[in-house]
Amino acid sequence: MKGNVLLWCKSLTAEGPQSGCFSANFVYPDVLSEPRFQWDKLRESKDGRGVSALKTTIKRAHDAMKWREKRFLRIIDARKETPMIQLAVEVALEAGAFLKESVGKVLQIERKFGQETNLVTEIDKKAEEIIIGAIRKKYPDHDFLAEESGSHNKTSEYRWIIDPLDGTLNFTHGVPLYSVSIALEVRGEIVAGVVYEPNLGELFTVEKGKGAFLNKKPIRVSTVNDLIESMVVTGFPYTIQSNPANAIEHFVNILMHAQGVRRLGSAAIDLCYVACGRFDAFWEVYLSPWDMAAAVLLVQEAGGRFTDLHGAPSTVYNKQVLVTNGLLHDKMVEILAMGMKGKMITSRS
Repeated sequence: MKGNVLLWCKSLTAEGPQSGCFSANFVYPDVLSEPRFQWDKLRESKDGRGVSALKTTIKRAHDAMKWREKRFLRIIDARKETPMIQLAVEVALEAGAFLKESVGKVLQIERKFGQETNLVTEIDKKAEEIIIGAIRKKYPDHDFLAEESGSHNKTSEYRWIIDPLDGTLNFTHGVPLYSVSIALEVRGEIVAGVVYEPNLGELFTVEKGKGAFLNKKPIRVSTVNDLIESMVVTGFPYTIQSNPANAIEHFVNILMHAQGVRRLGSAAIDLCYVACGRFDAFWEVYLSPWDMAAAVLLVQEAGGRFTDLHGAPSTVYNKQVLVTNGLLHDKMVEILAMGMKGKMITSRS
């Protein structure tokens, strides 16, 4: 029996390092390592007490295995993707492949709202058609909120929030850093999301309550707890020339406190990189729901924190966003508060 118990534990433990759920210390039945159960002495016992203790040990080990096996199966079941997230993955991959094939083939570039840096191409629109067409075929009664076509004004409790090409400016310049973002909102709550970066082949997926994943492997936010050791990322609004919401002050102030500040050009990727620990914090003064709906849930499920710039609870419909690993949140709020007052730090103290 001892051999069977050990064999079972080793087989289950082998799943641990891959799944991120178990370790040898967690899986191994504690009763087998208790000092009072010494197998050599049990074998030598002739008065029957050793046999009784052995039976008790085996029963406790068996009960422990049954409980842990049930827990293991529950975790595996929780990781099974629902049909809706499976569909989101499929269409994100399809749209991403289309984007990658379309690099350098843009025929028409339009400026939205008269803003020179706010671009849209026929590639954006076609990618959006691919995504909405596939989802509508499966779920014809669902609603959509998409960057290029806006809200489709249906009354469904299900709404898909879509950015078919997050990082259009990068895309038009041949910079291989852009993404497809798809989120599912149910009765006003974001419950699932997918962000796909086709050039690196990185697929971020999330379902509320089931954790965050990169290419099916669990991800967590970083453990950096000092801003001077952190890598922070941000983006600028299309109207940066008018310095909306003191965006320039915020940038300079964070630059003076962090180890480094980056600007990648795709908010969805920025947020995903916080979720997987590549960056430690992200802020921006003006985002749209499709920029962040999927990735914000990723950060939260990866253990991060999401608020407005004041540190108050927020939603994806709030333009101002602060996301961190949680450990840096209060310090980020403190520095952003200085920028809101128009203060700009010009040197590190």
